[in-house]
Amino acid sequence: MVDTWPVRGRVMLAVVDGLQERPTEAADAIGSAARSGRGRAPGASYVKVVLVVFGVLFVFLALVAGRADGPTGVDSSVSDWLASNRSDALIGLMEVWTHAGSSAAIWAVGCVCITVGVATRRWSWFWTIVPTAAASGITANLLKGVFDRPRPTAPVALRDFLGTSFPSGHAATASALIGAIALVWAWERPGRARLAAVCWLVITLGVDLSRMVLGAHWLTDVTAGHLFGSCWVAVAALCGKRPNATDPSRAVENGVPTDLGG
Repeated sequence: MVDTWPVRGRVMLAVVDGLQERPTEAADAIGSAARSGRGRAPGASYVKVVLVVFGVLFVFLALVAGRADGPTGVDSSVSDWLASNRSDALIGLMEVWTHAGSSAAIWAVGCVCITVGVATRRWSWFWTIVPTAAASGITANLLKGVFDRPRPTAPVALRDFLGTSFPSGHAATASALIGAIALVWAWERPGRARLAAVCWLVITLGVDLSRMVLGAHWLTDVTAGHLFGSCWVAVAALCGKRPNATDPSRAVENGVPTDLGG
């Protein structure tokens, strides 16, 4: 855990200085202290490693998908097993989950979060979520046209699905948008960072599984989509800033501990 007390100490000293007839200088000091301790997300080196690893894995899957004439052997084995073992109850659950992971549903959730963020002047909810999800969705669809990989057919596919297969747009959009929401949530509530990560993982893996159970995608499609969307979240974590990082009026609220009395 990063020790934030030195930063908080500078903020507290700035507040005390501000009470002693120099409010303008104090505000500048508060902003500087807040920026140094609450600027870019912690663990940038770790995020860079994740971005590189996920990027390399995506490129590897893209090369595999580009060279394979249809599904790989692993794709066929996994899809055949799922097709022969899926029950009506599982299919019903996956139908619900896949609709919940559709672009319309995912963006509806994103719009609610964005609206609440803008209404409460928490602008990071807009400037983090929208660019991340939009960049992932647009580029994933462009890649679909490049690879032009055919989707699974019956008996693997339960119905005809429109468009091409690689990478999975559902997986990419869900991973990017839900990941961006989880990122901002973790920024605002560091103590809930693990919970945010778990929610992101559960929701997106459910979307991935639903696409394979219904026969809409191969395993490499959803894996690549998941990695692709996660890469955009990593980019957002590196390029974005924590909420209110440059707002001196709220730096004290966010930086100074409230339990000063012990």
